[in-house]
Amino acid sequence: MSYAAGPAKDAGQSSRSGRSLGDIALRLTTRRAGDTAISLPPGCQLRLASPVWYEIWSRDTARLARLGVAVLPEQIASLASDERQALVSDQLARAGAGPVLPDWLKPALARARARLAARLSWLD
Repeated sequence: MSYAAGPAKDAGQSSRSGRSLGDIALRLTTRRAGDTAISLPPGCQLRLASPVWYEIWSRDTARLARLGVAVLPEQIASLASDERQALVSDQLARAGAGPVLPDWLKPALARARARLAARLSWLD
């Protein structure tokens, strides 16, 4: 019998509750938000994460769409309400859960991304 390390048989697959390990990690690294200024489609929930976790989860559009979740960075990033809405609208559009980002939100999206990049620059 070999005890050599190898890929886990069900790594990243469903746990007993039917959620993947990634889904559980998303729930553990974010918290529910009640930002009424953000417009979300019915059945979608908003979650907050640290800027680093936001960067990770905001790129996982398939998971966010499947779970009906939009993720925003915590307010330590100091984003204005139109910047937060632009980030959420862009996430939803990339996930196929919302319309294309309207032109009037594109400058806010650029500002939000610049603020987040500056906040995360210490990781470089």
